[in-house]
Amino acid sequence: MMQSAVTTRLASLGFAPGVSAHLNLPPAALVEHALRRGE
Repeated sequence: MMQSAVTTRLASLGFAPGVSAHLNLPPAALVEHALRRGE
C-alpha cells in the first residue's frame, strides 16, 4: 500500500500525527489542507 509513503510525505510537510484521519480524502483536499496550514 502507498499509505505509509503518503503518511511519511505528509509528516515531512508538517502534518500532525493524526493526519491518518485525512487519508480517506481526495489528494486535492490533502493539498489544499497542506496549503492552508502553510499560510
